[in-house]
Amino acid sequence: MKQLSSYTYNNGQERVRKFQVVAVLSPAETQVVNGQIYAWPNPLTVNGIPPEEFTFANLSPNSVIKIYTLAGELVATTDNGKWNAKNDDGKVVASGVYFFVVEREGSVRKTGKLAVIK
Repeated sequence: MKQLSSYTYNNGQERVRKFQVVAVLSPAETQVVNGQIYAWPNPLTVNGIPPEEFTFANLSPNSVIKIYTLAGELVATTDNGKWNAKNDDGKVVASGVYFFVVEREGSVRKTGKLAVIK
């Protein structure tokens, strides 16, 4: 765990409150099956500065990538080896962790995790 900031608050009535902002910082790891497919950058920061899309490396021809929420809802499908952190309606997804499934000819080949930060 990493302490991000420490603050002191005085409400003017002799009450002083102290608090700290603490977070667990660990980037989402891409699960690489058979040491082949991975996505980068991971995590992806969507802030107007390139790159603003995930690139999947070592895909087989005719691969389809499906992106899911943690609840298992399909967010997006792509077949060009990239995902721009937008859902199939063209809206940027919320910050969080997403799963990807790489399929080729209908069978699952690889799975992994992606993190999006706004």
